[in-house]
Amino acid sequence: MAPAINESRFLDDLFAQGKIGWRVEHGLQRLAYSTSYLEARAWLNGKMEEAGLKTRVGGVGNLFGRLEGKSKKTILTGPHLDSVDNGGIYDGPLGIIAAHKVL
Repeated sequence: MAPAINESRFLDDLFAQGKIGWRVEHGLQRLAYSTSYLEARAWLNGKMEEAGLKTRVGGVGNLFGRLEGKSKKTILTGPHLDSVDNGGIYDGPLGIIAAHKVL
């Protein structure tokens, strides 16, 4: 059986990334390729490297983290770090943090 996800660490990471690009009384502004998007990507890159993943940025700016396994099969998960203008912290980042925590 896989170990349980640490709820406190999960929420800490979710809220930490949610501060990047947050504007009081407006919401999240982390449009693709903006300064806040690049800051969030750097933050996530650090988290991935801490977890032992090999990271790379693809041709259009997407961050990939790879954890080598025993099989040649690949599992790919995690949506997006950007937001709609004045959005919330849960849309794409919830899936990113969840995907990171299943490692």
